[in-house]
Amino acid sequence: MERKKEVLEGQRTDKGAVENLRSVSTRVGSRFKLRFQWQQQAVLIVLIVIAIAASIISPVFFTAHNLTNVLRQATVLGIIAAGQTIVMISGGFDLSVGSAVSVAGLVAGKFIKSGGSAEVAILLALASTSFIGFFNGFLVTHTRAHPFILTIGMMTLLQGISLTITGGYPITDLGKRFEVIGSGRLVYIPLPILILVFVLVFCFLFLRFTKTGRYAFAIGGSERTAYLTGIKVDLQKLIIYTLNGFFVGVAALVYAARISSALPLMGQGLELQAIAAVVIGGTSLAGGRGSVWGTFVGVLLLGMISNVLNLKNVAPSWQYVALGAMVVFAVAVQNYRRRS
Repeated sequence: MERKKEVLEGQRTDKGAVENLRSVSTRVGSRFKLRFQWQQQAVLIVLIVIAIAASIISPVFFTAHNLTNVLRQATVLGIIAAGQTIVMISGGFDLSVGSAVSVAGLVAGKFIKSGGSAEVAILLALASTSFIGFFNGFLVTHTRAHPFILTIGMMTLLQGISLTITGGYPITDLGKRFEVIGSGRLVYIPLPILILVFVLVFCFLFLRFTKTGRYAFAIGGSERTAYLTGIKVDLQKLIIYTLNGFFVGVAALVYAARISSALPLMGQGLELQAIAAVVIGGTSLAGGRGSVWGTFVGVLLLGMISNVLNLKNVAPSWQYVALGAMVVFAVAVQNYRRRS
């Protein structure tokens, strides 16, 4: 009898917590929205300032050829960051995306070199990263361990698989039919840029108009409350991580096709760059808030800085200095705004 009483009291408490959260979210939701928009606008202003400074430093910067090159170089990171945005909005992390890029490229490269068609190789690459994403989601939902730690383990595992498959040697010359993904054009527009635009639009519509997209915000805001309101949290996380894996496969295909090679560690470092772009674009590390378009601005900012440093023949090590400084600044601003 006492146990039954405790259960009933717990249920009443949970329902009260849900109603209280709804009331609070109604009152402060607009303030959070304004703060979030403020960070996006600040990043956009920084982007414009850097673009103006870059045009002064290097007259070559604002040429059509160079701007197209900036966008082409940003496509791989942009596609990965778009998927990572959805994961981080839901309160998750995926640090295995860089290693998954390597695995997908090697799967496609090995199949093509064995005499297989480019079309089937593309499907196999997408299937492999989708499965990796699904498996990451399975681990996150069933172990209840922090996704940051789980995906670090997956990153190391996939790196080992990549090196084992190739023995540390690259797979080169993947054929014209495969290379068209990275070097083809449609009405004078490079195909990788069109793929990036399609992914960004899809992610925007996914977050705004699908149940899983809206649930991602709810889960990231409060997973327990999302569960109490009837959302199947585990199922939604599986969908989100699998979708993220699919986009990683798309990015891997663009990358491998552009260089016509599959390298054992070609995705190394992309995971940190993707998280950097997402955070700089205003997505909260704690989950619950974020925007694909903010992430795209973050990707452009990183690509623009890298391009300017390359034009001025600055050592690549300084690019990492700039990247780290921007991430530290973006996180500090987020925490300050949240505390205030």
